[in-house]
Order: sequence, then structure tokens, then C-alpha cells
Amino acid sequence: MNKVNGWIKLYRSLQDNWIWKKKPFSRGQAWVDLLLNANYQDKKFPLGADIVEVERGEIITSELKLMEQWGWSKSKVRKFLETLEKDSMIVKKTDRKKTTIKLVQFSDYQDIETTKRPKKDHEETTERPQKDTNKKDKKEKKDKNNIYTSCAREIIDYLNLKTGKKFKYGESHLNAIIPRLKDGFTVEDCQKVIDVKASQWLNTENDKYLRPETLFRASKFDGYLNEREFQQKKSVNSKTVSDDFSFEEKIEEMQRRELKRSQNG
Repeated sequence: MNKVNGWIKLYRSLQDNWIWKKKPFSRGQAWVDLLLNANYQDKKFPLGADIVEVERGEIITSELKLMEQWGWSKSKVRKFLETLEKDSMIVKKTDRKKTTIKLVQFSDYQDIETTKRPKKDHEETTERPQKDTNKKDKKEKKDKNNIYTSCAREIIDYLNLKTGKKFKYGESHLNAIIPRLKDGFTVEDCQKVIDVKASQWLNTENDKYLRPETLFRASKFDGYLNEREFQQKKSVNSKTVSDDFSFEEKIEEMQRRELKRSQNG
């Protein structure tokens, strides 16, 4: 990045503006979207039964989420990320649960003023009385609860994105989601449940049930999650149009079927 030409401040609230939400994104817009979604400081968040550490300049995401955000097909998302890797702009790591994207020169895009704190005397540090264990445990518990709350808010944002609703971070909504995270379910699991129930209920008489209290109810959640997995398997076996296809690919598939039916008729 050429620093000689200067820089501008870009607030994350830009993502809430109508002009930003128009899809599909351009490649430049997708790159800026990665910058806006990168963590500005090191933090932790729950992923199933584990606590994952995310470094400054990293993003925990998935191909499905990027497809939804950018309005792209899976192949286009993969090709774009591969191009960024080849240009040494990102480092991407993928496992069964998540995709981690590290922006290589993230600090170059930020207004950083290094704060130099005076080093405390070593002897003073070693002689400091040991803090009360109970106080430390309370702090760790509070930090973990903050992580769960942050993830629950992300899930509410995803629900609003998929359904066009405007749920706020109300206590009742958060309390419906957080227990599922504590049960060991991931943010991805919650998003999958939102996907399948939105495909079934959105704009129907059951639309009113697309809310956190219903979607994440303990007695129903596991069934909803497995229901999506069953539908995906059935879709493959019956050769129906997969959700992994882009809009253009779906149209082409439908046209091929229509042509085949007319030929057989």
C-alpha cells in the first residue's frame, strides 16, 4: 500500500448504509468488507466447547457467510480468496468448523499510534501480593459471558439479514440464544438453523415464528439442525438444485430440465 498518498477514516457503520447493501459486490468492495470485518484487537469467542483466540486483523467466517454477504457464488468467493493469497494480501486457513482469514498488512490500513507505557520495575512486579483467586475466577466468568453475548448478537444480525426483520439485542432474545452456545453448539450451527427455517417459513403463515425464542428453543433446536442436514442429503440424492449454486447456476439447471422434459414429451 502506498502511504504517500495518505488515507481516510472509514467507519464500520458504512455497512448499514443502503448503498453498501446493493449486491453483488465488486471485488474492491469485497476487499473493503474484509477490512471492515477484521478484528481490531485480539479477542476470544466460543466455538462449540472450545474458546478460540482471534488475533488483530483476523476474521472468523465461512464461505457460506461470504457468499451471503457479497452476493457471490461459492466458486467466485474461492477464486477471489485464492487471488488475494497469491498476492500475499491474506493468509487463509480452513477446517471443518470455520475459515480463518488473516489480513497480512492490516496495521497499514489503520490509524495506529503506538502507546508506549513505562516498564514497571521488575522487583515491584515480583513482590506484588497474589490476587484473590475468587476475584480472578469472577473476571474469567465475566469475560466468557461477554464472548457469548457478542456471538449471540452476531446471530441476531444474521437472522435479521436472512429474514429482513429488525430484532434488537434485547435480553429475551440474547437469553434464547446464549444457552445453545453454552450447550456446545456453534455460531455456524445457529446460522444453519436460521437458513433452513427461513427457507420454510419466510413469507408464510409461520413467518411469525422466525424469532430467537422459537428458533433456539432447547426442545426444538437439535431437531431443526438435523432437519437441515437431512434436506441437504436428500437434495443431493434427488439431484435437486443445491443451495451451493449461484442464482445463475440455478437458472441454467432449470433450463436444462425444461429442455429435457420437452424432448421427452
